Amino acid sequence: MGLKINFLLTDEEYLNLLEDNKYEDVFLSCKDYIQQKVNQYLKDFKYYHQYNDDFYHEVCIHVYSKSLPSIAFLEALRSGNSFRFYLAKTIRNTLNTLLVREKNKKENVLAFDDLCPKSYEDYDMEDKSIRLVDNSYHNQIDSQDLLDQVKEKFDKFLDNFQKVFPKIASKLLLLLKLQARVQINDCDLDACFPGISKSAKRRFIESLGDKNLYVEKDDKEIYTIIHPYFTNYRKEKGLPSSLQRWLNQHINGDKYAKGILDKLEIKDQHSLFRINDKKTFADFLFIFFEEKAKKEVVNISKTTLKEKVFVLKPAVSSQWIPSVSPFLE
Repeated sequence: MGLKINFLLTDEEYLNLLEDNKYEDVFLSCKDYIQQKVNQYLKDFKYYHQYNDDFYHEVCIHVYSKSLPSIAFLEALRSGNSFRFYLAKTIRNTLNTLLVREKNKKENVLAFDDLCPKSYEDYDMEDKSIRLVDNSYHNQIDSQDLLDQVKEKFDKFLDNFQKVFPKIASKLLLLLKLQARVQINDCDLDACFPGISKSAKRRFIESLGDKNLYVEKDDKEIYTIIHPYFTNYRKEKGLPSSLQRWLNQHINGDKYAKGILDKLEIKDQHSLFRINDKKTFADFLFIFFEEKAKKEVVNISKTTLKEKVFVLKPAVSSQWIPSVSPFLE
């Protein structure tokens, strides 16, 4: 049983406790702080005051079971971030997710929350093991079928965008992958940044950090990291925030053109399915790109197998050794 501490400690003390895996001691010391942050957050959302206790409980579970044991939290303190600041960020992000979930229920909007197979939990990516609730989509028999429809629409959108806008398609694809926090590979960088060197590609990927740090980085950090590459290799002007505005415009659309989310809508005579919030779309992107990457690996493996050439060695004479076997499969 951990020590019952009801006040915040110093950053150094928290760092020592996390390094010793004493998550209970850390959690007990900041319960009141969590409650304070939840109350402040809900102050401007009067309708959702009724969820105060539920939100507090869920935030506590998230902080104790996911945030405190994460490598990203530990590395943040080691790099000089204050415990109070980083915890507040974690609390706020969790509350944003909870509030969107409750808003979707209230407005009868179908949201990604219980859609995908449980195998997605194996990705070990925080908040990415999602499944779809289809109780507001009255005509939807199979929620997995609905997800497949959305994936198909998005795949067609990417293909069409590549054909119509070949010069910016690679930029959009890279930014969408970064939005989802999926792995970036050399092909993504070669396509987006013509002439990029191997060392520059290595620095780009290393600057994102390992899997856990990459996921924990907020959008502002990501765009600050990638901005110099767009300046150097694509000769683009503007601040890092201009990249984010460019992507958001393509996702949400404007008065002149529909966005990606508009193109992913699924309607029937009873209901409308639409992805309405940024985090939900990022979760969808994560699943889409992870599946696509796995399929590409499988296809490459099959192609490699078919292209293998076998040399036949005769059992008796060495007079005739064909260089290529007639049997390639």
